[in-house]
Amino acid sequence: MPEPTRLRLRDQIIEARLTLAASRRRQVPALLAVATSVAAALTIFSVAASGSAALNNELLRLRATEVTATVRASSDGRQVQIASPPVLDSEIAAIEGVTAAGVLLPGRQTEVRQIRDPLSTSGGGPSVASTNVYGASPGALRLITGHLPPGWPRGESGPSQRVATIGSVLARRLGIGRRVPTTIAVNSVPFVVVGVIENAERRPELYESIVMPPELLVELGLGGDSTQQVLITTRRGWAAAVGSQLANVIYPGDPTRIDVVVQPEPTRLSDAISTRTRSLVLAVAAVAWATGLVSIAGTVAAGVNERTPELALRRVFGARPSHLQRHVFTESAILGLSGGIIGCAVGWTATMIIVKYRGWWPVINIELWAIAPLGGVATGLLAGILPARLASRIDPAVGVRRD
Repeated sequence: MPEPTRLRLRDQIIEARLTLAASRRRQVPALLAVATSVAAALTIFSVAASGSAALNNELLRLRATEVTATVRASSDGRQVQIASPPVLDSEIAAIEGVTAAGVLLPGRQTEVRQIRDPLSTSGGGPSVASTNVYGASPGALRLITGHLPPGWPRGESGPSQRVATIGSVLARRLGIGRRVPTTIAVNSVPFVVVGVIENAERRPELYESIVMPPELLVELGLGGDSTQQVLITTRRGWAAAVGSQLANVIYPGDPTRIDVVVQPEPTRLSDAISTRTRSLVLAVAAVAWATGLVSIAGTVAAGVNERTPELALRRVFGARPSHLQRHVFTESAILGLSGGIIGCAVGWTATMIIVKYRGWWPVINIELWAIAPLGGVATGLLAGILPARLASRIDPAVGVRRD
């Protein structure tokens, strides 16, 4: 038997490339599996990071500045008498850090009907048998909808006429649409509709409700047994400070009857969501990586099995078992590197398309994308362990006879 030879790295790489080129069809499934796993992992990580950043910004916009105070009823079921809503609006607005404040009084469900004949309170138009009614101070209505409709009382003297604003969903059910002012009958009492609520992100239940000044709600006996609520928005970073003073301002006689809820810090909420999302992303990435690993291992092992006579002949002419192992590892590494590069290109394209479609700013971890091809190489080397062991154990005599 000839003396064992030495295999240089350059020759090893050239030989592996020629072997892969000679069996391209067999390599395609493994290459696609690695590219898909790398692309999926990178895309999921980047899209999750971009979505988390967008969520954090949305939480900061909507929740970081909200405080809600609830006035609990007394032990005999009667509501605690606090200052009149317009006065309370002014007192709370004077707290440092407050940008808007208002009182919201939930009322009873009642019947509402559009009045087409101004001489009759019976209506004559479409009706809704059960509708929620709320009383809202000027500050509360401005805080929820962003503006006060024309004709809504703004001072402390109370409303000079029976006015109301209704949600956009209720307006469509009554056939009003956006036609204001118009007249409706609330529990057979005529009201002038001066506005339609089309933007109530903070209180979406108002889309199907009637909102009137709180004085009218109490005067007409439409007030319910629900607790009164005080809604406050603050400058960023002031919510906790405002919340600590709120109970004493609303009801100095017994602040314990006021339940103050400060919305959780969005960073904590965002961190909790990000942690759970990260766990899910890691699980999906692990599955994708395992798929690529198994695919490369199967492809290379099948190649070793098909080329047993060839590898046995190389042993006869002086190739060492370690030479065959290195050859198999080089094939696997080239497959992994090629799949990693293709996966990076596909993943980048997919990430940009998804982020642009969602309207998010892309959040890209450059280090992660830079090492992704090396991850493909590591996957290929790991997948080549078993095929390399099979190649190193080929018996030259048995392999040649098989040929």
